[in-house]
Amino acid sequence: MWMGQNQEEQRARVAAKEAFVQGLTGSGVTEIVVMTTLPTVLSIIYMAIESIVVRCGCSIRDWRVAIVLGVMEYGVMIVPQIMGMTEAYDAYAMLVVASVVAFVLIGLGVGKKRDAEQSQEPHQHGDMRPPPYTVALEEGGIKDAVSMHRAQVMLMTCLAILGVDFRAFPRRFAKTETYGTSLMDAGVGSIVLCSSFVQGVNQMKSPRYTAKRLKDSWSSLLRVVVLVLLGIGKPVVTSLMGYQVHVGEYGRHWNFFLTLAVLRAVIMNVPRSTSPLALGVTVAGAHQYGLSRFGFGLGELVNSDARGISLLQQNKEGIISLPGYIALHFLGLWCAKVFVWMASLRVRRHINALLLLFVGFLWTTYWALAMYVEPVSRRSCNASFIAWMLAINVQAMLLNSVCLRYMRSHTDMGSRTVSKRSNASPYLPPLLNAVNRGMLYIFLAANVMTGGINSFVDTLSTGDIQARRILAIYMAVMYVFSRTLF
Repeated sequence: MWMGQNQEEQRARVAAKEAFVQGLTGSGVTEIVVMTTLPTVLSIIYMAIESIVVRCGCSIRDWRVAIVLGVMEYGVMIVPQIMGMTEAYDAYAMLVVASVVAFVLIGLGVGKKRDAEQSQEPHQHGDMRPPPYTVALEEGGIKDAVSMHRAQVMLMTCLAILGVDFRAFPRRFAKTETYGTSLMDAGVGSIVLCSSFVQGVNQMKSPRYTAKRLKDSWSSLLRVVVLVLLGIGKPVVTSLMGYQVHVGEYGRHWNFFLTLAVLRAVIMNVPRSTSPLALGVTVAGAHQYGLSRFGFGLGELVNSDARGISLLQQNKEGIISLPGYIALHFLGLWCAKVFVWMASLRVRRHINALLLLFVGFLWTTYWALAMYVEPVSRRSCNASFIAWMLAINVQAMLLNSVCLRYMRSHTDMGSRTVSKRSNASPYLPPLLNAVNRGMLYIFLAANVMTGGINSFVDTLSTGDIQARRILAIYMAVMYVFSRTLF
């Protein structure tokens, strides 16, 4: 509870914060694409800087160099996102300036690849062709592109869950009430898709990787149990801390942790022989039919303010949206497999064009569904929301893949030594590697810090400059936490 307040003042403050996030309609898709593209450009800037440092003969193992690079990593990859999410600078202008800086730094870092590195390129061995998908999934390829996107999504999520409580955070970036698109809406679907992308890449990488193996894995079962416990514990903790809960997001007792738990439980029981495309389209179609007036009319139910006394009616948003998230996962799994397959074709000159056509197909599908079926709704996770999430995330993965492939071929990026046990990549910034290794713990730490800050700071009365300072300190703590422990 906020220090120095009685119960009436506390209830009034919580009610004001709840009203602060209600009735929002979101922003345009173009602005969201700009905001989600910026982290990739910032990551490329840092990687170019690190490449230049290596070319200058500095050892990144030297503790002094490591500290300087660590400060630069935070300053380059985190601070501009804080400025963008709080509108300190125009997002479009920031993307243009960052892109120019990236091109200049890449130009300075470009050099002839060392002969030893060139001799290791798979396509340089004449008739000795690598196994299927080896080129696409090797270090610096699609696997790293997925890892890069996954970490970027988590960093943006950590920043947004605290930033949304300040007035400096534009209301159009916060989650929409019923229909519309927003930055935080994109974060919810992106977290689901990042998991499906990882599973899809792993299935293409190893023929022995099967859904049955996941089913028999105690670690997967443990994750479900942990997510259920987190889902049950979150409303209890938020109630004790006096933190506001917007019932219109998932319901009175439901939350995103429970959605992830159900989703993972379903995934564990679906055999790999099942076509992800057929399953995804079938579930999405049935879900959309159930939402429509011609079906069960669940769309009207989930968007109405009426709320009965049963658990289903109390948590209608979270429960009704479940089939949509299940469809989103399996369609994301299919997209990841298609992406890897296309990137592994022998017609290397046309790979980017083929992938771009695939992204265009996804955007066209989104546009058609949003125009002629139903507008985007995160609350119900309808068909147009699913298509929107697929388009924006596959596009981000394509951008990451193109950038990493170029950096890998033309710069000294990848000279960093990493342990294979850590599942880290020498082609990614250390922060992104750390976030990928400790995803759940970092997200939990961000939630705990968000609740703690809200308990001691009246965020609605905090000015924009002070809000940016708090967010900068908060993200600095998250940076040190991630780099130190993971």
